[in-house]
This record gives sequence, C-alpha cells and structure tokens, in this order.
Amino acid sequence: MKRTLCLFAIAVLATTPALADPTGSWSFETTSEIKGCTISGNMTIGPEEAEGERACSFISQETCENIPDEVITIDQICRVRRHPVSKSLIINSQVAASLTEDYSVANYLPDNFNLDSVSKDKMTGMWWDTNFSAPVIFWREKAKPSS
Repeated sequence: MKRTLCLFAIAVLATTPALADPTGSWSFETTSEIKGCTISGNMTIGPEEAEGERACSFISQETCENIPDEVITIDQICRVRRHPVSKSLIINSQVAASLTEDYSVANYLPDNFNLDSVSKDKMTGMWWDTNFSAPVIFWREKAKPSS
C-alpha cells in the first residue's frame, strides 16, 4: 500500500506543471469596469524573497469613458504572493504618488490583482479596488496577446 501511494504521489508531481516565474516586466490592461473606466500600466516584479513574497512596483493609468481626455497616472508599490492552495498570484498595492498634476492620492484607491492563470508570457485574472473589479490581462512587454 505504501509503495502504491508513493508511486501515485510521484506520478502526480511529475504531471503537475511547474509554476511560471513572474519575475520581470509586464504590461497590463483591464476591461471597462462598471463605472466605465479602464486601468492599464506597466509593472515590474522582483525575484522571490526569503518570506516567499516578491516586491513589485508599477505606474497605472486610469481612463474613463465619461472623461476621455483625462488620464490619471499613479505610481504604486506592491507585494506579490502565491495563494497557498490555488497557487494564484495575489498582488496587493499601495499608492506611492500621483503623477497627474493637481490630482491628490487621497482620491485614488490602490489597484490590486488576483491572477489565476500565470504562464511565461501571459497572466489573467481580476483587478480590484475597494469599490470595483474587472477582468485584467498581463503580458510580457514583448508583445500584447491578441486575446
């Protein structure tokens, strides 16, 4: 019985795909969320640290359909960790600074992400803040995926 369980465990481990390393530069974009805004930007994710987390930083741009000429640009810092069961990536952010003249960071909620599909060149999941959420796609800066 022990031998059968051991062989089964080896077989499962051998067929489990390796988790893609998210280290590096990414671009991202959400679909339009309920208030009619999209969030896009560029993120850099650092290597895994001792506590199993990663540091990251990004610049996001919020563009809203009802004010198409106004783009709010925000500098954010973040932490990336893997969910212990699902292995999805969880990215929690903090607003560092507004890069939009006369726009207060007090008016902007941090952009957070739960990414349930992570491959070498593409990550997908959900963007969210305290009030809204929308699907998001990340791609390596080489080329934006077609879908």
